[in-house]
Amino acid sequence: MRRGGMTLLEIILAIGLIVAVAGGAMAFYRQTTEIRSRIEDELRRIESRSRIMGLITAELQRACRARQRGVDAEMGDPWLGMEGDGNEMAFPCATYVDYRRLWEPSLANEDSPTPQYDAPVVGYRLRIVTDDATNAEVIAGLERFTRPLPGSEAENTRLLSTDIRFMMVEYSQGSSWLPSWTGGDLPVGVRVTLGEKPLPPETEPADYPHPTFRRTVYLPGAFVNRRSTVIRGGPGRGG
Repeated sequence: MRRGGMTLLEIILAIGLIVAVAGGAMAFYRQTTEIRSRIEDELRRIESRSRIMGLITAELQRACRARQRGVDAEMGDPWLGMEGDGNEMAFPCATYVDYRRLWEPSLANEDSPTPQYDAPVVGYRLRIVTDDATNAEVIAGLERFTRPLPGSEAENTRLLSTDIRFMMVEYSQGSSWLPSWTGGDLPVGVRVTLGEKPLPPETEPADYPHPTFRRTVYLPGAFVNRRSTVIRGGPGRGG
């Protein structure tokens, strides 16, 4: 006949079982926490990319040609438009654009379809800094910069994201995409490609091997030329 209570072996087995169950629960909790952290981080990056693309899209859709103060035709082209290459773009950004001028000939024939004298110049580029340890240039993220007036050299910069380490900008003239744009006009469209990893050495931007986030934006202001006439056709929708 067995007495009441537990033997030493049973106690040892019970303790071992409790430790095993507790260890499994802790491992499951730790794994779940890591997965949750990765999901939250990915959602944060997606939200950040969407917010940045939304800002770029909204300002590109308000891009205009702005007359530079103190510059007349004898001194040079008084109009300032898009300026950019694959790594940086800058353009006058109107606070208000009268889109009726694009489609109503009676309004389009008036002088200066976009009378923006004080439109700030807005731009986007990768921020390059020097690493103190290696003295090498590294990409710190994507920044937005503004100049208060066309032709002004004073800049205000703001770092938008430290996650963006690659940017490629292309400019459409209607029939093809160009790697750069200059002059007093606007391109028909701008295609912006962003990535989270730097471009590998000796790799062309078009061959960027990592995942990207891309959007194509058509510029309504490009459909009015510098003589205030309407170019037939209409802007499409940003991708």
